[in-house]
Amino acid sequence: MSVDKLPVEIMVEIFRHCIVNPVAASERRKQIGSVNKTWRRLLYTTRSIWSTIHFESRENGVLGSLDSRFDDLDLCLALSYPLPLDITIVVDIPNKLGQPNCKRPAAHCQALLTISGHADRWRDFSIEGCEWVFEYLPPLHHLEHSTFLRTFAARITDASDCKYYWDNEEAQVSLPNVTRFETNFGLLAGVSLTLTNLVTLTAGFDNIKQCHQMLAKTIHLTELTLIHVGTSTHDTALNVSNVLSVTSVRTLRLTKCGLAWVHFFSFPSLESLMLLKLANEMSTTRTPCTSATRQKSSAPHPGQMRQTLFPRCLTSLSRPRPNSLVSSRPAANGSAHPAAPRIPGSYNSVGEIRRSSRARSWK
Repeated sequence: MSVDKLPVEIMVEIFRHCIVNPVAASERRKQIGSVNKTWRRLLYTTRSIWSTIHFESRENGVLGSLDSRFDDLDLCLALSYPLPLDITIVVDIPNKLGQPNCKRPAAHCQALLTISGHADRWRDFSIEGCEWVFEYLPPLHHLEHSTFLRTFAARITDASDCKYYWDNEEAQVSLPNVTRFETNFGLLAGVSLTLTNLVTLTAGFDNIKQCHQMLAKTIHLTELTLIHVGTSTHDTALNVSNVLSVTSVRTLRLTKCGLAWVHFFSFPSLESLMLLKLANEMSTTRTPCTSATRQKSSAPHPGQMRQTLFPRCLTSLSRPRPNSLVSSRPAANGSAHPAAPRIPGSYNSVGEIRRSSRARSWK
């Protein structure tokens, strides 16, 4: 069978496997397109090939030839129109102290602005980067115009004083179709989600009551990561008898701050537990998030809260490392942090706890 007579479906699958990154592999794309006029025509008319965008850049060119190039980004977005976009962005190029703007590469800034201009077409959007990267994202209320958005994941990797802070929104933002929502900074005060649709949630909460109310409405939530749970005067109304059973959660990730409130929940279907450590948790220059400091201090300004409670990103969110496991033994210096619960099971190399057959529930 000649190339001209191959079914379109087969040709599409060929391109789908050959072109993993349509932005970074422009040379490869040109070579494939020059093989045959039919291939070239099919390449430019098959919109689904261009609807997946991934670019990744590291400081000092750590990735070498894998660093993304943005020469054809506009063409990629144009050829994919009007299909929804699946976008993954990783920009690990931190600013240097005393040089707030000098280290921002112009090509990356322009690429972020270009992608932000197509926010109404985002379907699966994931971004991981330094503080300055988030300044080039659109305000959260712009995402309300997207009928495609299903995944929104934002992870900051350096300083926590992020300008993209959702509590500054004038009105509550509604994201009704989102099934996966992840952020390791800020709280959920300005975001309205359809809780019955949520499958994955990574977030912080103003207080345990808000956390209770939100998780009580989830039905299909299977992955939960508690970054932070704040305090309020309403917390005294909750006692040990107010234990919420979250039956659908199978994977649970907790920071030390989230672990302090875990006794308010039970997870009968839990299969995997991971304890996450803040990047500067062992730093002596900052006040740790303990129950004692929470009771003594009043509610801080949102900017102050970000600096105190979200000093850095988590060392592990999607790719856990061996040192991400918090010790189950009390600290030697008498820290008020609660010890990790002992659950029947065994630790594996990445710091997870696998439930044994004897552990039917965790309360």
